[in-house]
Amino acid sequence: MESAVFSQVVSVVFAQAENQVMVMPNPASNEIMVRANGFESCEIFDMRGTPVLQSSDAKMNIQSLAPGIYHIRVIAAGEQSVIKFVKQ
Repeated sequence: MESAVFSQVVSVVFAQAENQVMVMPNPASNEIMVRANGFESCEIFDMRGTPVLQSSDAKMNIQSLAPGIYHIRVIAAGEQSVIKFVKQ
């Protein structure tokens, strides 16, 4: 019979990527803020892929959007990221 050894996990540390992109808050109702090193621009798409808002500012007013799920494409430091967010 084989024996197993168990140990208690004390902590887990995740390395944060330098080019990590965050959209806050999520879900949101009035505005969102994009946090990204080297932020250049962003564009919001509805679930059909239709662009609905674009901005060169990291803070976007989303009050005009209908409640639902959206994707935001962020260009930062020459790279592109797509993040899903919920409009309440």
